[in-house]
Amino acid sequence: MIEKQIADGVITLTVKQDVVATAGVQLKSELMAIIVDDYDQYILDFDQVNSIDSSGVGVLIAAQNDLGSRGNKLKVTNVSAPIHKMFRIMRLDKHFDIEPK
Repeated sequence: MIEKQIADGVITLTVKQDVVATAGVQLKSELMAIIVDDYDQYILDFDQVNSIDSSGVGVLIAAQNDLGSRGNKLKVTNVSAPIHKMFRIMRLDKHFDIEPK
């Protein structure tokens, strides 16, 4: 579900499918295993994500809470317009950096 690339202390995690239903559980498992490592920056690339449900949003919030407790911040890039709009409505842009496509 996640492809990772590491360069200069930055880990970029490319999410390879929509984050709905059981995919949210899988994302949480993979993401939580990765964020225990100490990188300077954590980037989630949503280029291949067209939809996300409440469980997926919960995964992002949990990841940011974990990272935030260590002084890091989650950045979500290549977010589609509908998902970006939903994140803004939910005020998630106040909790992590969001970059639209």
